[in-house]
Amino acid sequence: MKTKTSKSFWLLLIIFIFALAAFWLLEQTVASGTESFHLLVRPVFFVWALGVYLVQEGLNPVFAKLALHSIGASTRYWPQLWITLFSTSANSTVPVPAGIPIRVFLQKKIVGVSYTKSSSGVLIETLVGYGATGVAAVIAAYIWLRPVWQEFRKQMDVYHHYLSWVLIAVFFVVVFVSFFIWQKRLFFVKWLKEAGGVLVRARVLPLIGMLLIMLFSFGLALLRFLFLLWALDVQAGPGEVMAALLVSRIAGVLSFVPMGLGVRDASLSSFLVLAGVPLPQAIAAASLDRIVITLPYLVGGVVASRMLGRSILDGVGVIDD
Repeated sequence: MKTKTSKSFWLLLIIFIFALAAFWLLEQTVASGTESFHLLVRPVFFVWALGVYLVQEGLNPVFAKLALHSIGASTRYWPQLWITLFSTSANSTVPVPAGIPIRVFLQKKIVGVSYTKSSSGVLIETLVGYGATGVAAVIAAYIWLRPVWQEFRKQMDVYHHYLSWVLIAVFFVVVFVSFFIWQKRLFFVKWLKEAGGVLVRARVLPLIGMLLIMLFSFGLALLRFLFLLWALDVQAGPGEVMAALLVSRIAGVLSFVPMGLGVRDASLSSFLVLAGVPLPQAIAAASLDRIVITLPYLVGGVVASRMLGRSILDGVGVIDD
């Protein structure tokens, strides 16, 4: 009885801390986007963009299910939806990868997937998801953002006297990263061997399904952002918008900032300006998109914490579909 009460206390404490962090992030997000709402010409497109994002994020449990299926495990849609919502919401509010251990714990507790298979499933999701996004970002940037690189080369010719300082800075960054990798080489070698072993043992068809979901998700992301641009009465090429979304997503991931807050928005706005979108509308579109991709997880995270917390506190191992 004492153990159960102790677990209940710590779970409620975690949920309370999460709720406070989520409220702070919501306040910051709304504050950053408030100035953008006065540029809305067609607000209905903003609502449609939010709807498209809900459909896009509704694919996440299917993505996780395929990852687990590739290694011989299984889950169900609704329990996985609550688990994904809660873990992603937690990961969005703290500057550490808290979502991964939370996912692993909840998948063991709620749907009965072992810790080993849960970790392997999350690893496969990471490799396939970020791998596909990275490859797509490089291809899209090469096809649709080539004028950006040409303009950058012109700027290098004009400001060639600054190039040496840039190269020096890049050199020190490369040295620092190389030193860090060398210090952690055993960890990286172990991680690469583990990742390679998991992928080699994984079933092929679920991995193909995951790639198809990623492609469909890219299309939904493009449609979502085009709706936001149309809400601002702005026209832009779909190719340039797709490239901007993908490259800014990678920039946000590499920044290690929760949800890429600030880094993704700044890079997205910059690429939109280079694609011909006026600066005020580019900033407004990036701010509105931040609101669209944040609100569902803030609201859904609270609902998911209630659903999962009630199940754990009651000692129930499965949430009914």
